[in-house]
Amino acid sequence: MGATILPGLTDNIDLPRLKASGTAGWGAEHTDATGSDPQFDKVSMSPKTVTALYEVSRRMLLQAANLDPILRGDLGYHLAQGLDGAAIAGGGANQPAGILANANVNVLSLGANGAAMTVDTAADLMGLVDDANAFGNLGFLTNSKVKKAAGKLKDLQSRPYGLAEVFKQSLLTFRNQVPWNLIKGTSGAVCSARRTLLENKDILALFDHDTRAVLGRTSAGTVRLNEDAKGLHFEIDMPATTLGRDLMVSVERGDIRGASFSFKAREDRWTQGNDGKMLRELLDVDLFEITVTAVPAYADTEVARRSMQTKALPPRLSMVQRYLDILEVSP
Repeated sequence: MGATILPGLTDNIDLPRLKASGTAGWGAEHTDATGSDPQFDKVSMSPKTVTALYEVSRRMLLQAANLDPILRGDLGYHLAQGLDGAAIAGGGANQPAGILANANVNVLSLGANGAAMTVDTAADLMGLVDDANAFGNLGFLTNSKVKKAAGKLKDLQSRPYGLAEVFKQSLLTFRNQVPWNLIKGTSGAVCSARRTLLENKDILALFDHDTRAVLGRTSAGTVRLNEDAKGLHFEIDMPATTLGRDLMVSVERGDIRGASFSFKAREDRWTQGNDGKMLRELLDVDLFEITVTAVPAYADTEVARRSMQTKALPPRLSMVQRYLDILEVSP
């Protein structure tokens, strides 16, 4: 996308910056103009060094005559990656600040805990640039995960908008040096089950993962799902069947109070907790089914009957799920 190069620098530099502009006004004939005071500050910069060091034995150098250009190419690649990464994110020890670590860069808020990308997101970002009266060539720098998410955005007829339409025909560059796992509030990464909800897929509600015990489905409007900072919520309009009535009694008694899910993981990440146990974070899943069960995989799931003011409405089950890692379907 281009960068301004300042050649010949040998020491620390201070670049002047206009912090607050002056004003212009209209005056009567033969009168003095009204003065205003622009405000300035400076951007201080100091030299930073990115390095890479390989150790290669003399025997290896003698045996591999063509090793030198391979090493030079690989070193050059890592140095270039280091420069790009610091310019984009930076902020680490002995690194320049980088764009993301600059507190003066405008931020588009998608909510206290972030949100999924929509077809309006790029337009809102462009609006921030316009509001700042910025000039020059406008473009988008992002990563391959955002590219994939943008490519899946569809209109009401399920037709993809296409990247050119989503990003308003602007210059578009993708680099995986742009981080994708930033934290916003209590949310990190781009997904969990949110993509499935946005794609309006038909999700079944079952009892004990049994397709012969259907409680409802999203396509019929008898199941409603939502995701927030705590996890995935669902609400079921229980059927007036023997199963539905018996299940409501069991839930009211507290005999059945858990829930599980059936899904296929598209992307996940494993980390080790302070207690030494491995923690799985699901970054993107295809959700197929929610189930009410007496033996959930995690105790953090809760299912309860919701009291209704109007008796004519069907009884409902509601639930909050903190961890979405229950029943995985192999591809």
